[in-house]
Amino acid sequence: MRYFYVITIGTLGGPVSVSNTMYASTVMTAQSRYEAAYAAAIEQIRGSEVEAPDGAPTLFYSCEPDEQT
Repeated sequence: MRYFYVITIGTLGGPVSVSNTMYASTVMTAQSRYEAAYAAAIEQIRGSEVEAPDGAPTLFYSCEPDEQT
């Protein structure tokens, strides 16, 4: 199963939202889906040269099954 997520992280430059999909084969529980989404978002945000400190707060998070599979 595939999941679609949106997560907003509080960075030093302000809130940044990231959306993407992930597969249940690698993230079985709700907690592991959140952790994977957070890690991917931090990596993407830092890759765009926005400063996101370790432990940056999650301001919004939603993860639902992707009906488009």
